[in-house]
Amino acid sequence: MRHAKRLAFIPEAPGSYALLFRCNIARRVRVGALGVVATEPGWYLYVGAAFGPGGLRARIARHARGNKVKRWHIDYLRPFLRMEEIWYCQAPRNLEHRWADRLLDLAYATSSAVVPLAKFGAGDCACRTHLVRLPFRPRPENLRSRGGWRYGIVSVVWQS
Repeated sequence: MRHAKRLAFIPEAPGSYALLFRCNIARRVRVGALGVVATEPGWYLYVGAAFGPGGLRARIARHARGNKVKRWHIDYLRPFLRMEEIWYCQAPRNLEHRWADRLLDLAYATSSAVVPLAKFGAGDCACRTHLVRLPFRPRPENLRSRGGWRYGIVSVVWQS
């Protein structure tokens, strides 16, 4: 695996993650049966969870690979985005949906963020989306919810 050494420090434990991408070129990308997403230059933040075999390391390694069978929505968009940073939280509970809510809070608060395609990454839950495009580079703190935050987020600069 090309990124094995870079991923060795990411735990094989369960947890939630966010991938920060940079897009420099506008284009239209078909995302399976979900529809077409129009990418625009800016920052994209995608949230997910890894509670299966291999945990965070296996899931993030899959997202880092270029050539793969398209299984998730992000697999369709990934070839057109540059992964800049990985944020993850090794926690016994799934924070993916809480983080998706925070993405929407961030989008509404800034009024300049965009939900590129409804239900992106959220085909199996009630979330509106798991992907938001922002005109500014977000920070891990943007995922923290008000009150009761007790899990730390590890930030890893990737720049694929």
